[in-house]
Amino acid sequence: MTKAEKVKAMAVAAGLALTLAGCTGTPDATGPVTSSTTTDAGVSTSALPTSASATASGVPSTIAPTVAPTTSPTRSSSPTPAPTSAPTSAVSATASPTAKPMTRDGACPYLTTQFVMDTIGQHLTRTTYTTGTPSTCTFYRPDGGWAATVTPTRLATVNDAARQAVAIPGANAEPVDLPTGGAVNIIEEGAILATSQGTLLLVVKINQQSPLEATLIAEQALMSL
Repeated sequence: MTKAEKVKAMAVAAGLALTLAGCTGTPDATGPVTSSTTTDAGVSTSALPTSASATASGVPSTIAPTVAPTTSPTRSSSPTPAPTSAPTSAVSATASPTAKPMTRDGACPYLTTQFVMDTIGQHLTRTTYTTGTPSTCTFYRPDGGWAATVTPTRLATVNDAARQAVAIPGANAEPVDLPTGGAVNIIEEGAILATSQGTLLLVVKINQQSPLEATLIAEQALMSL
């Protein structure tokens, strides 16, 4: 083989090697850099490509990937307060006291003012009653003085009511002329009568010393109580 043929064969071999390198290797972003050598026979030969990113010493430089630091979630250092329950206060149950009866102006629920006026023969201009059952009724003259008072009360037993009907008028009382019994007495302020009907005790006071008028008022009141 002549010298020229040898040079040509070397050039072909170099080109083949360059082709294989281009197929298997990954070219640099700037493209392969080749160096050519011209022989004394005028034939140009190409050397193997060198990476443009090679360092001066011929060793390719590598860039280490940047890894973002991983941050772990932070927890609140303050502890969660435990739920508190409202204190339970013991409330002692006390029975409400019995309401005290109040006196109000108005008609008597069981005895009319007209009947009382006609019975005692006096002009009446005001009537009051107490709250509660049964009510105490008082009838007044125009000068503000009382003319008659009727007080019914419920007692525990029939015997209690009967005993009180005899005791309230006093020691000098006379038996009252009523089916329900009782007694009537003449006092300084007028007359007082007490009678009972079952457990109901009825006391009548008038400003006149007349047992008859007190008896008529008691009889009329018992019909409505």
